[in-house]
Amino acid sequence: MKKIIVLPVFSFILLSCPLKDDRYLHINPGLYNLSGINTEADDYNAAPPPHFYYAQHIIYSTNYGLSGSDFDIWEASIRFEIDYPGSYDGGEETVTLSEAYIINSRIGPYLDGIYNSEYTEYGPYILDTYSELFHINYQTDEVLTDPEILYLLASNRPDGGDFDIYFINQQGDELSSFCGNSDYDDYYPTYHKSTGTLYFSSNRPGNDDIFAYANPEAKPIEEFLNDAVNADALSVPPGLNTESNERCPFIAGDIMVFVSDTAGSFDIYYSIYRDGVWTAPVNMDEIYPGINTSSDEYRPSLFRAYYNDRTDDNDVLIFSSNRDGGAGGFDLYLCILPADAFE
Repeated sequence: MKKIIVLPVFSFILLSCPLKDDRYLHINPGLYNLSGINTEADDYNAAPPPHFYYAQHIIYSTNYGLSGSDFDIWEASIRFEIDYPGSYDGGEETVTLSEAYIINSRIGPYLDGIYNSEYTEYGPYILDTYSELFHINYQTDEVLTDPEILYLLASNRPDGGDFDIYFINQQGDELSSFCGNSDYDDYYPTYHKSTGTLYFSSNRPGNDDIFAYANPEAKPIEEFLNDAVNADALSVPPGLNTESNERCPFIAGDIMVFVSDTAGSFDIYYSIYRDGVWTAPVNMDEIYPGINTSSDEYRPSLFRAYYNDRTDDNDVLIFSSNRDGGAGGFDLYLCILPADAFE
């Protein structure tokens, strides 16, 4: 028996789900070229929504249709379709999942005139300012927890240093500059909710390292990002950086993914926040062998994709790579990781 589950689209909604013990579908890990999004230009720096359910829109950086050094933020859609065989045993259906099919397509520039400019926009990041999950009333489709979304990015606009971090909320009509910017390149912001800390990469000075900007007074995020610079709030988290370049941190829950060229080309690594510290970085090949190559893997982003009440929740990684076999330049790839990959 073959069943097709075509998954509908919701925006920034995560449904409440039963315990994992009640599920009996298991999604096979897989690596997918997002060929419906990729072009012959450079397509990278993808950011998923804070919560991913069935299908969503992502935003990413591309120089498609632009000069090679100029990048804008574009929007694209990703949808999962699941094809699995099933069998019956004593009247009870037991199903082993075969593959997930990734339907993806690019949509176009995102928030032109606000997000995009005549300069370069890198590394978009979408942050919801609520700590709890979103739920929906099945009878009325009412969102029971209204998400407040904050967008962050980096740009080399002339009002700052080289690359600076900017942010804007859903209702905003112009970007605000992060108070912790420097005269060096500051980019790829990400937020760790458990500790109220903004992480980003910067070359201040020398190689690119990952920096942390703390919010010890637990101020609202926009107020914290607007505060005057407090030297005591800026730190270099121990154990993450090397004498090489560490870039593009992205945090989902207590898991940080980032890239480092300590082995030559840029590869993806992960670290887990445990007992008040980040664990020693681990090459992502330990979870999904072959995800790193001799080419560059860049700006990973991580999210948990919830399908339905009979499946595992799989961690999903989107990243870019200039490996052979793509459309040209850097292309976007999606990797469904094994269930409980980080446990």
